[in-house]
Amino acid sequence: MTQKNNLRFFFATICTGILTGILGYLFFFTITEGTGFIFSKFSSNWSKENFFEQLINEKRWIIIIIPAIGGLLVGILTYKFSPLASGDNTDLFIERFHYTTKRPRSRNAIVKFFASIITLVTGGSGGREEPLSHVGLTIGEVIGRWFKV
Repeated sequence: MTQKNNLRFFFATICTGILTGILGYLFFFTITEGTGFIFSKFSSNWSKENFFEQLINEKRWIIIIIPAIGGLLVGILTYKFSPLASGDNTDLFIERFHYTTKRPRSRNAIVKFFASIITLVTGGSGGREEPLSHVGLTIGEVIGRWFKV
């Protein structure tokens, strides 16, 4: 690689890391604040320390209804906009990166990002790492095209 290519690669890497870090922070912040906001509407004296004890003692049906509504919203979102965003597609992204010329669709990462936020905010089961890895991959791919690396 020439020095010019090294410099472009360096700046593309820095931009990807910064943007992915910002989105990761927003993702975590949204999940934390969103969960508190949604569940505090159903608890008279909401606090993070004994939150689930309060729900079990006050309104048990909330523990079932809110995640079900979240699951319904996520199902509609993924079905309507990006069926590939459902489930674990990390292996698919890695395979596409290494073995094919197909580029990941940005829409899949965006839908997975928002579907994961809805899932986690409404009390569904899921992790924070996979949606952020997809977003980071998509950001890196787009920035790599812009910098031509």
